[in-house]
Amino acid sequence: MAIIIKRLHSINALGHLQSDQESFCPYMDLKSRTVITGFSQSGKTALTRLFRVLEHRDSLSEFPGAEYVFELSDGTLVNQSADLIPRISVKVFNEQFVAEHISWDETDHTFTLKESIDIDLFNEKMRFFSGCQDIKVYRDKWGFKYWIGNDATTGATKASLERHPLDVINKTAIAFVYFAVRLHQQDIIEDSVIVIDDLINPRHLANVFAAYRFVKEEFWNAAQLIIFAHYPLFYKLILNWFEKE
Repeated sequence: MAIIIKRLHSINALGHLQSDQESFCPYMDLKSRTVITGFSQSGKTALTRLFRVLEHRDSLSEFPGAEYVFELSDGTLVNQSADLIPRISVKVFNEQFVAEHISWDETDHTFTLKESIDIDLFNEKMRFFSGCQDIKVYRDKWGFKYWIGNDATTGATKASLERHPLDVINKTAIAFVYFAVRLHQQDIIEDSVIVIDDLINPRHLANVFAAYRFVKEEFWNAAQLIIFAHYPLFYKLILNWFEKE
């Protein structure tokens, strides 16, 4: 059985989060399906960075002096002084993942990925995810290119690309589908703790439903699924799904 995260016992000096403040629970029980929400600047994104400690087996260099205690499902306690983190597979999607894995070149309509992926699988999942626009990716000798439109054979002209640059919604879609394809290729989802943050841009309602449908389709079999919801409708959709499981 895969090891998951049972509880976050305490936090101190993680940005403005600490366990003794009135607005923060002194501990957080984490079920196999957990959705977390809160007001803007409440510390949700900082918490996802804490989960990355378990993924990368490193320290929280951006929060010097931070203290924390995790309890895993096998009873192991992990804190900031732990020399060895037990074998637990944690995969976090947040702004740090995007910054580390994708470089955008808006002038040439290309982007660079840290790891190679199956382009056909990517485009298949992109079609499933993109409820607002049809974005496709192909590879040439200069890197990965994208086009926006319905013509999968000819792609897009330079003029049409200039009319349809990638916005925040498009970039989030590409980054998140890349995250999912990467995990599917490694075949590790059912043995992993999947942590997802900052998936929704509320400017486009269709993106909320598309993201919900995609998460449910791609990560239903994760050993543990922890979602940080920034948008109320997305939170309600995920919460209803988790409560039925």
